[in-house]
Amino acid sequence: TAVAPAGMRGAPRSYAELATTAPVANLVLRFTSPTTFRQAGDHFLHPTPRLVFGSHLRRWRAFAPVALDALSLARLEHIRLVEVDLQHIDVDLTVARHPAITGWARYRVDGADDAFARQVATLAAYAAYCGTGARTSFGMGQTEWLA
Repeated sequence: TAVAPAGMRGAPRSYAELATTAPVANLVLRFTSPTTFRQAGDHFLHPTPRLVFGSHLRRWRAFAPVALDALSLARLEHIRLVEVDLQHIDVDLTVARHPAITGWARYRVDGADDAFARQVATLAAYAAYCGTGARTSFGMGQTEWLA
């Protein structure tokens, strides 16, 4: 079953189609709505590979009928954050204010086999469907894969 968020470019893609994404060594993700991460009960505003791709991987495992066997949280250490352009903002969700970021981050997949690189690219493509980080049900964490 393919689903597409509002405003997404291109046709919706199924999980099986997403799983065939070509491997990519460099990935750029743009956080188009305020994005925040929860870690040990605190808000964390640095888009580390473990927080970003871990968020996508947890959602993939919860909902996708297709397994990504080459990925684990431990293997996400092969992804490097190499460049960011972020703006820090506060978001008022009526129930609470949350610190957040918008902007983009560039990641590089180092020393990994093609299966791992392909599945990381799959998660980057999936980001447009699942969002990134915390409070995605409030519209936070909308993410676009630029390259």
